[in-house]
Parts: sequence; structure tokens; C-alpha cells
Amino acid sequence: MTESSDFNKTVFVNVSIYKEQPDCTIPDFLMYLTVRGSEKNSKIYCPTVKYYNWTAPLEWFKNCEALKGPRYQAHEDYLVIDNVTPEDVGDYTCKFKHSENGVSYNVTATRSFLLKVKQGFPLPPVIKTPEPNETKEVDIGKTANLICSACFGKGYQLLTNVLWEVNHTKVEDLNEARFHEEKEENQSSSNELTCQSIVLRIAAVRKEDLQLQYDCVALGLRGVIKHRLRLRGRNPIDRHSYYYIVAGSGMLLMLINVLMIILKVFWIEMILLWRDVARPYKTRNDGKIYDAYVIYPRSGKHSPEGTSSVEYFVHQILPDVLENKCGYNLCIYGRDLLPGEDAATAVESSIRKSRRHIFILTPQIVHCQDFAYEQGVALHSALIRNDAKVILIEVRDPSQPGGLQVEELQDSLKHIMKVQGTIKWKDDHAANKRSLNSKFWKHVRYQMPVPSKLPRKTSSLMALNALEH
Repeated sequence: MTESSDFNKTVFVNVSIYKEQPDCTIPDFLMYLTVRGSEKNSKIYCPTVKYYNWTAPLEWFKNCEALKGPRYQAHEDYLVIDNVTPEDVGDYTCKFKHSENGVSYNVTATRSFLLKVKQGFPLPPVIKTPEPNETKEVDIGKTANLICSACFGKGYQLLTNVLWEVNHTKVEDLNEARFHEEKEENQSSSNELTCQSIVLRIAAVRKEDLQLQYDCVALGLRGVIKHRLRLRGRNPIDRHSYYYIVAGSGMLLMLINVLMIILKVFWIEMILLWRDVARPYKTRNDGKIYDAYVIYPRSGKHSPEGTSSVEYFVHQILPDVLENKCGYNLCIYGRDLLPGEDAATAVESSIRKSRRHIFILTPQIVHCQDFAYEQGVALHSALIRNDAKVILIEVRDPSQPGGLQVEELQDSLKHIMKVQGTIKWKDDHAANKRSLNSKFWKHVRYQMPVPSKLPRKTSSLMALNALEH
């Protein structure tokens, strides 16, 4: 209509005003014609823009939410959607401003958009969860989530639905605010199954809810299927029982820690006690003759008694305790090797026939050639052949200045010292130096194997008692 000052006409028009719906619901009689599009053609025209005096741009909304992103391209009077998917189906609204006599008015128009999708291959519906006649435990007073999930076929499927029924009534017809459904659709690609899921949320579960029947229903072109689910209340833990469990667990943990500390502190004593009580000696067929071969430096300063303190320890104290009191069989150079034998051959043979190699470590070992040879053979047997173990005894002589120079030792010997440490013998502790209850001899006996025979003194006493009877 063209305005003219020479023409006047009065027209009566009925105007109906509708209240805006809070949930974005638009009555059908206010909807414009539905647009059907495809992946290649997804134009949605604004149906009323040509009837108004409007200025660009157009604003577009889907289900009352503004469209954002590069997939949506707004042109002069239509909208183009790139890479259309079934998720783009919905109600689209165009909004623009109409100017009349200097006054601007907002004008909107809404139409539905449907996607032309090729029907996939339908299959009989299959409910994935819940299992038939499944029972689910719930907590009284808390929210319970019941999941109903089903698949309907390959590709895009029409006329499919999943829902919950409570006592054969749809949830939306229960008029119970505590029961609420949330639907999730998983529309897969053309070569995969199309599945749908719906969650029934029951707020503040009551005891009477446990008596109801819950049916997961799946409807498709190939049929309808139901799986029934029942609820069972989870047994609450009594508060006193909870306290007892916590207290008992705490006491048990403390007891375990105490036992671990006791075990760590008295481990050696318990092992030695077990040997003495349950297995005082052990017969072996390992081809070994000696329980230990003693490697020591055979040169050094002499004590007033005419022999070095190291040799006195090796030839007197060590045999008296380990052989006479413990029942071990030692091989000591200068005592057990026969005269006239080839020294190198005899030493190597004796070392290979020993279960342990006892190293007597003193500052003099660095300058002792015999010690170096025996050390090489013993370490080869222990580290390479792995048929013996090493015991390191560090002898400290207060009459000799300085201590053991670890940095001057062979690398393999330093490695063993770093891994297992040394047992330290002090010559000035003479008062208790032959007692089996001393810390030194407990550590030596712990690293020694189980004796092959009873101690000599014990054997002599047993023989004497046999003669008397």
C-alpha cells in the first residue's frame, strides 16, 4: 500500500494478543509453513520479511536460543546451515525491526525445520540396560538414577522411542514431582547402531517406592520390548557399627605397624632363634666342603704376643666361635691348606668349595698381593658364578692410625659394601668378644648358612652323656 495525502480509508482489524510462554512453546496456529531440507539444501527463509519496512540484519534463533558458530550463515532474508545433521531439526525464529512513523517494532516469525534423511535398516529393538528382572539397590532418602538404553537398527531411524513406565503408567502422567525423565539420544552414523537412552531420576527415594514396578520400554518400527526393574533398599550401616569398624581398623593398623617395627628390630634374633629351635643343622649335597673361606691380609704389624691382631682374630677368635660354638666348618689359609700344594690352585679350589666368603677388611688389604688374588677369585665366584655369598667384616685396630680407605678398594667390592654394608669388629671390646649374644656375632651368624653339623662342644657333651648311660 502506498501512502497518499489525497486518499483516506478506514479499515477495522481484529488484533489478538497472546501471552509469551515461559518454556519457549509456540502455538501451532502461530507457526509458519514447515521447511524440509537436506544435507545439500538447508535454506530457511524468513516468511514475513517482505511485508515490513525493515533494515538488516536478521537475527536467527533455534528453540529460542541465538545461533552462534561458523555453520550458520545469515543472508538477506534466509539462513543457510552447513553440514546439516539430525540435531539441526527444530523450530527456527527470525527476528527483525520494523519502522513505522519513526517508531521501531520487533517482529518475529517461527517455522519448523525438518531434515530429509534416508531411513536406515530397522531391527527389532534391543534393550541394553537394565537386564530383564534386574534388581537395583538404592539408598532411602537419596536420589536414584535409573537408566533405560535401547538400540533400534543401523543408520537413521524414524518412529523410535524409549521411556519409563511406573506401575504401567508413563512418568509424565504420574503427577509426581519427585519422578523426572531426562532423555539422551545417540544417533550414530549410517553403518552403526542407533541407540537412545533415558534416565529416570527419583528424588528422595521413599520406602513405598520400593514396592513399585519400573518398566524400561523401547518402541520401534519392528516391535516393542520391555525390561522390568525393581528397587531394593541398601542396608544402612549402623552408626555404632561404623565406629566399631573404624576403631577396629585403626587398632589393626596400629598393631600391624608395631609388629612391623618389632619385626624390623628383632628380625635377626628371630631368624637365629628359628634356626636353633627348628633347624639346628642341615645336611647338603651341593658339592661344597666348607661353610666359609676366610680371606684376610697376611702381613701387618704384630702385637706384643708375637702375632698380628688380625691373624689372632682369624686363627683364634673366629674358629672358636663359629666352629666350636656354632658348628661351622671354616677354611683358613695357613691352617687348612696342605703344605707342598700349589698355593694358587689350592686357594681357588677351596674358595669354589665354600658357601660363604668372609672378607676381613683392614687398611693393609690395599697393599697385600695375596688378598688381591683371593679377592678376585672370591668375587668372581659370588658375582659371576653366583654360587656363594660374601660377608664383609671390618676389623678396627685402635693401635693403628687411620681407617679403611674405601675409595682404594676394587669397584666390585665397593659395590657389595654399598649394598649390604660391613660388620664392624673392634679389638678393644674384649670383654664380650666371644659371646654369641653380642651384636657382632648375631650379624655374622645371620649371614652364615645353616650349620652342616652340631657344634663341637655340643657333640662332645652328647657323646659323654651317651657313655655315662
